Amino acid sequence: MLRHTLIWVDSLLNEKVLYIRELLDFRGKLECVTEWFVEYYNNRRYHESLDNLTPADVYFGKKRERLSMRNMIKHETLKMRRAYNLGKGGLKNICNL
Repeated sequence: MLRHTLIWVDSLLNEKVLYIRELLDFRGKLECVTEWFVEYYNNRRYHESLDNLTPADVYFGKKRERLSMRNMIKHETLKMRRAYNLGKGGLKNICNL
């Protein structure tokens, strides 16, 4: 009887150890996914409420730089489209093709 009880207790302990290992493994994966999401949310995802900038851009004071770069690209793009649509050589002359 004692032998059966010891086997049963050993079995329970093994199950608990496996459960704890699985829980720790899940916790590690959860921390990894959480870190990825926070990095994505703060550094890669553009927020409409922040003028389509990332929170990191705003926090580190790059808002004016990013917006001026966008404006420059926008104006150059519109200039290229206008030239192309008016038939003045368009993209061929601009891109030296």
